[in-house]
Amino acid sequence: MKRSSLHVLHYLSTAIIWASVYMIAVEERMGNEDFIICQRLLTENIVDIKDMRDVLKMQNRIVRFSHPVSLITLESGIQGVFKHVSNGEDACEVAAFKAAKFLGFPYVPPTVLRTINGTRGSFQLYIPTNFDPAHRGNIALVLKKAHPDDIANLKIFYFVIGQWDTEAHNLLINRHNDSVKIIVIDNGCICSHKHVKYGEYPFLKLSADESLNTQDWNLPFPFERAKTLISPTQESLKDILGSSVPDGLCKWLLAMQPLKYVVYHNACWVSFTGHLKGIDGHPFAYTTYYPEKTIEQLKKLNLEIIKEIFSDSVGLEFLTEEFLTSILERRDQIVAHYNLFKSRSAT
Repeated sequence: MKRSSLHVLHYLSTAIIWASVYMIAVEERMGNEDFIICQRLLTENIVDIKDMRDVLKMQNRIVRFSHPVSLITLESGIQGVFKHVSNGEDACEVAAFKAAKFLGFPYVPPTVLRTINGTRGSFQLYIPTNFDPAHRGNIALVLKKAHPDDIANLKIFYFVIGQWDTEAHNLLINRHNDSVKIIVIDNGCICSHKHVKYGEYPFLKLSADESLNTQDWNLPFPFERAKTLISPTQESLKDILGSSVPDGLCKWLLAMQPLKYVVYHNACWVSFTGHLKGIDGHPFAYTTYYPEKTIEQLKKLNLEIIKEIFSDSVGLEFLTEEFLTSILERRDQIVAHYNLFKSRSAT
């Protein structure tokens, strides 16, 4: 056998050994049932592919996505939702699943990365549901019927993991009599860089331009310098965000009025003031109720665990040290508020 062939065999055998060790560690963390589902999502042959738009329309559900989404049936009968999205959102869908498994809340369906028909994307277990929270008024019904721990855990998870798109269409709901099961999907937006104070709306990094020359690299984020745009035009947005910003992004921002923005670190950061409100008037990712077990598990988060959660995102542009440490910073905000409420209740 040629030397090159021996080298390849050695490489493959080493890779298989390390892959086996890695999968054993993953199985121990996620539990046997979810591990088996992930393995099937990764390896089983595909027997059917349907456009998810057609599936939702047949179910009289609201369609709220623009990228390609497919409902895929595997040979065992398991179905999964395959999404091809850019900028690392597919890997973040996996990260949200892994984060939920570590924390023990909320329920995020098993999710893997898979290449299907030459396209890489997130592949998530499909959960049939009997209630559509995206229809007007339905999310309020869910908040009233669901267990307080589940609602609090959802809001805490959203804040810590950085999910700013908290609209109802990113949830699935199963209802049985007075029981409500919340299923959390569509978490790709957590890849956005953001600055936020707990109880307020986050500022998202939407564009960067070296010509802004802000000279503020050693300064904290200037929340106090935020400005509000009232009835902006596409032209005025481009004056702020830069002329290279796509027209599609400008049109999307115009639909999110009013807008607050900050120029910081040679970039424009935008907050959708008044958007994504909960029924109590606060941003949805906010609660004054903190289950003790939730806080205990949050305290176990550290930088090494967060890096493991985002291990599928290594090499992607969004995954910086600042991005990773910001998760711990938001966790610390939650713990600080918990301690404050606990001290007040004690007096």
